[in-house]
Amino acid sequence: MSKKNMKILIVEDNPDDLFLLIKELKKSRLSDIKPETADTVKAALEILKKKRFDCILSDLSLPDTHDGVDTFTRINGAAPQIPIILLTAFDSETLALKLVKKGAQDYIVKGKFTPELLARSIFYAIERKALNDRQEDLIARLKKALKEIKTLSGLLPICASCKKIRDDKGYWHMVETYISSHANVEFTHAICPDCMEELYPEFLDKKDKKPKK
Repeated sequence: MSKKNMKILIVEDNPDDLFLLIKELKKSRLSDIKPETADTVKAALEILKKKRFDCILSDLSLPDTHDGVDTFTRINGAAPQIPIILLTAFDSETLALKLVKKGAQDYIVKGKFTPELLARSIFYAIERKALNDRQEDLIARLKKALKEIKTLSGLLPICASCKKIRDDKGYWHMVETYISSHANVEFTHAICPDCMEELYPEFLDKKDKKPKK
C-alpha cells in the first residue's frame, strides 16, 4: 500500500481541531492524502457503508453519541476491520487508554502532536491491526482444528474372545468402528501373515510358510 493510495476518514465535529489535524497531515509524509471527513457518527457510518478506508481518526466526543465509549463502539462495530486512532483531550486520556485495550489501535492528544508523530501513528496503527487480524485468524483456525481432533484415553472394556469394544452406554462395537468414531483415523484392511497361513494357506508360497515346531 503506497502513501498516495492510502485512504483516511476523520470523524471530528470541531472545525478548528479538524483544520489543525489536516494542516499537520499535509506537513507529514502523508501530504498527498486527501482525507474524507464526517462531523457525526451517523455521517461516518453512512460513509463507511459506501467506501473502504485504511485508517479512521475519530474524536471521542461527538454530538450524536452518549460518551467516548459509545463513539468508539459504534464506529468499531460498523468497521471492525479498519484500525481506529482516537483523538482525545487531556482529560480523556484515561478513557482513551481503556479503549485501546478494547480494540482501538492508538490515541493522539489534540494540539500535542507533530506531523511526524501523526504519520507514524497512522502507519503503526495499520500494521498493528493487520498483525492482530492475522493472529486472531490463526487462533480461530487452531481452535477449529483442536475441536476436530478426537483422542482416546483411559480404560476400554474389550471382549476377550471377539475383541469388540464396549462404549460408555453399554453397546459393543467392532474395534475399527469404535476407534474411527473416537479418533481422527480411517482403516484400510489387509491380512497379516499369521492369519493368511491359518485361513488361506493355499495362497501362500512354500517359502512364506512358517516351519512347524
